[in-house]
Amino acid sequence: METQALDAVSATVKTGTGKVLVEKRDGRVVDFDPINIISAVKSAFADLDKKIGPQEEQLIRDIANQVEAEIKDRYNGPAKIEDIQNLERAKATDINEAVKRLVNRDEALVRENANKDSNVYSTQRDLLAGAVSKASAFSMLPDAVSNAHMKGDIHFHDADYSPFTAQSNCSLPNYWDMLANGFTLGNAPMGSPNSISIAATQITQIMKDVASSQYGGQTANRADEHFVEYARKDYDKFLEQAHEIMPDDLPIEIAERQVRLAKDVEPKRLHFEKDRPALPMDEPFNKDASRLQQLREVWAKIQTRKAIYDAMQTMEYQINSNRVSNGQTPFVTVGFGLGTDWFAREIQRAIFLNRIRGLGSEHHTAIFPKLVFTIKHGVNADPGDPNYDLKQLALECATKRMYPDVIFYENIVKITGSFKAPMGCRSFLQGWIDPATGKDVEDGRMNLGVVTVNVPRIALESHGDKDRFWKIFDERMAVAHQALQFRIMRCKQAAPVNAPTLFRFGAFGRLGANDSVDQLFRNERATVS
Repeated sequence: METQALDAVSATVKTGTGKVLVEKRDGRVVDFDPINIISAVKSAFADLDKKIGPQEEQLIRDIANQVEAEIKDRYNGPAKIEDIQNLERAKATDINEAVKRLVNRDEALVRENANKDSNVYSTQRDLLAGAVSKASAFSMLPDAVSNAHMKGDIHFHDADYSPFTAQSNCSLPNYWDMLANGFTLGNAPMGSPNSISIAATQITQIMKDVASSQYGGQTANRADEHFVEYARKDYDKFLEQAHEIMPDDLPIEIAERQVRLAKDVEPKRLHFEKDRPALPMDEPFNKDASRLQQLREVWAKIQTRKAIYDAMQTMEYQINSNRVSNGQTPFVTVGFGLGTDWFAREIQRAIFLNRIRGLGSEHHTAIFPKLVFTIKHGVNADPGDPNYDLKQLALECATKRMYPDVIFYENIVKITGSFKAPMGCRSFLQGWIDPATGKDVEDGRMNLGVVTVNVPRIALESHGDKDRFWKIFDERMAVAHQALQFRIMRCKQAAPVNAPTLFRFGAFGRLGANDSVDQLFRNERATVS
């Protein structure tokens, strides 16, 4: 409304001796008349079909006074009308003004992001950087985009990060390539883990670094299936131990007693609630093996289940205790639910049991990772499906701890062209075939930024005229398209050395130090929205 009010002053302003003078376009000089501002603001209220009561009258008077005070404060000499009309834009792009708002703990700034505790030093530093970034952003953007954002016609998201930096938005990092082939984090080269506990620890370290290198959320896609190979390594080690504690000459009765003792303490080791029934005795993988070998396999399964539980607990605690460079806990999602072998099932079970138990001695509900459970016919949708029991556990978990969210495999494939979990929160990648391999690729892809068009405002401005609605809609969409093209261009200016975890060590790809990051974005590999 203030911008509309300023538009009403179609003149050049001169100030002197504390008096505000307005030079009309025909050259006449007259006293500044706040009535013109009041009329313009009332007209704006009328355009929105909003009634003007006593509170609105006071607000309008305050706006008129603020406009007059702003002109007095800013202009010591002649000022062109376009400068006056851009007061609000100048204010938004003034770094000193941005810092002042933060120092004064402007509620719109310090409470803008619920994931950030503005009382913490690291968050305060990020908010300061964000305020400066946002102030600079609207000077960097094309004028049409900046003006449309200021007026509320569009919203250029995440201006506290982009375009001041060339960071991208949300993603499905390829943690699995990094775990399998190794990576470097800071000064530490990391090899492939030999247990699920180390895999869980490494992935949370990667998540922390990814969160510091992009401004959107990140998702461990199909985590249960990818963690299987590391859980299997634990099983192999436990099976070796079983051979040591159950040698070939051990009587079967003693071996059976050892297995029964391990099974009896399992509910306590997995922190089962008193009313949760114990899990049935495990079956050996090799039912044709000797009785002693079968007992060894069962014992190894029991120990592996505990290792999986501990690893998923480690992941949950480390994600929630991390605070990254942007002053908040990493926005992490774990997508799972489709794995049907024994290891994948136990990984799913461990994720749910840990979430149901809660954090700490008071069993607080974990905020992160956000859990996204996939339902698919033939896997877990219906009674008789191999993972139907885990779907029931998912429903229990959602009832007690809000998560998991549930997505349906067939619907995601129908809408997007292939299956994948959302990137961080709710944004999905489209299906994409790598032209070099002919294979579907989901992990290692990303979104480069978001722009929203304010459609309700278009409806209000069109006053029921459909032709006018679509005309305005097309105009605003053209501006949004320009904004998104700018986001793409800005992200392409990143260098692999700016975010080594993303561009050099496998999260998005494995580029050379001087390679162009555009090869990871082009041909529809990346998205904007």
